[in-house]
Amino acid sequence: MTKILATPYERGNADQIVSRKYAEKVLEGLAVYETNNGMKILTSGNNPTGIAGRQGLAAGDVVVSGRKIYVQCPENAKPTAFASVYVDPDTGLFTEKSTQNFLKINATFAKDVAVVKCMASDGNLYNAVCIDMPAPMGVLEVVAAPGS
Repeated sequence: MTKILATPYERGNADQIVSRKYAEKVLEGLAVYETNNGMKILTSGNNPTGIAGRQGLAAGDVVVSGRKIYVQCPENAKPTAFASVYVDPDTGLFTEKSTQNFLKINATFAKDVAVVKCMASDGNLYNAVCIDMPAPMGVLEVVAAPGS
């Protein structure tokens, strides 16, 4: 069965989904941040505050925390179970790579760590990986340049 992006599959005390206005359409499963005009896809110089969920005309879902959440990742991702999760500040994709300026967030890759195809509300399939983020999304570290 195809999984849906930005849905906490292990329900319980960890999952927190809030409704927010979106300033622009953002595909599910990408990192977003909040502005005065609404949620936007993550861009350099901003800190992610959640994962884009389904969006309607007036507002949309933002996954703030949860377990077994499928998020978008690069096609060449090779995550390891229980390893740290990083976000590419230029694309909003989640990855295992600690490349310069990538943001280490308070999440780990789940036990089921294979890159799979997950569905978004546009009906298309995207590369995705499962993460656990039991507390509201926060940046733990910005990866420094080598030798700094």
